[in-house]
Amino acid sequence: MGTMVSIFVSQALGRKNREEANGYFHAVLRMCLIISVILMAGLAIFAEPLMRLFSRQQETMEALKKEGIQKVFGLVFADNEAGNLFWEKQGDSLRTNLNYRNKSLNEKIPTGK
Repeated sequence: MGTMVSIFVSQALGRKNREEANGYFHAVLRMCLIISVILMAGLAIFAEPLMRLFSRQQETMEALKKEGIQKVFGLVFADNEAGNLFWEKQGDSLRTNLNYRNKSLNEKIPTGK
């Protein structure tokens, strides 16, 4: 879509018609915003079914049990409400007896909260 718009805008600017070029640009910008909103709404509505569709948790857990692994853990950021809700619904419990620690070795990468 970007290439197509670039062609139309370039042609309009070549004809020295700035208003037409702006029209093409704004039309595509509006279209991108509308598509983005539609995609976000769709993902918000179908987030859990999509995660379940792409998750093979039960098969993975069975394979781990066969290997003698007794317990697994996952790491989800505290402010990731959708992720935490998803794993809660899968039966995963919240551990409160651990402190997760990290240290950045690069000043450009923040350590975190």
